[in-house]
Amino acid sequence: MLKPTFDPRSRVTPESADKGEKLICLGDFILYRLWLLAILACGSVAFSHAASATPKSPAGAWLTANQQAIIVIVPCGPDFCGRIAGIVQNTPGSSAPLDWQGKPQCGLTILHTHAADTGATPKWRGTILDPRDGSVYQASLTLDDHGNLRLHGYLALPLLGQTEVWHPFNSQALSGCAVSPAALRAGA
Repeated sequence: MLKPTFDPRSRVTPESADKGEKLICLGDFILYRLWLLAILACGSVAFSHAASATPKSPAGAWLTANQQAIIVIVPCGPDFCGRIAGIVQNTPGSSAPLDWQGKPQCGLTILHTHAADTGATPKWRGTILDPRDGSVYQASLTLDDHGNLRLHGYLALPLLGQTEVWHPFNSQALSGCAVSPAALRAGA
């Protein structure tokens, strides 16, 4: 039986190699280091790409869950504000709905958020106004993987709230506050 050559950098001695311990040769050691370096390089490239990706933003036009209004969310300094930009009018020529103060709802700012919470999924917190009665609720906004806006409105505790899913809307289909069902289909 051939005895393996002794590598002085190895902790395995020729005597312990006879007992079944593996000698680590210099080539194995270098190969191990190269694999480790390759894994670290791939991981750092993937991590830097994920870290440099710009966080999604709720800015844009959104069709509400009941498909009766279009809300446009825009930056307000470091925060976001949302206003009613369109209201679906099923009957042409009908008057626009009024808010709780008797003013037209169109153009009314109903959403205010603060800077996003950091994390895997950005979450914006703030308040939302019900234009029908003037009630103000706590709100949180997140974007799902399909590009939809998930708005959770609640009083005091998030458990006592309700979540709505708003869908992106092509705001170029808007030609004023009154939105016809045909324009609604064109922008959805």
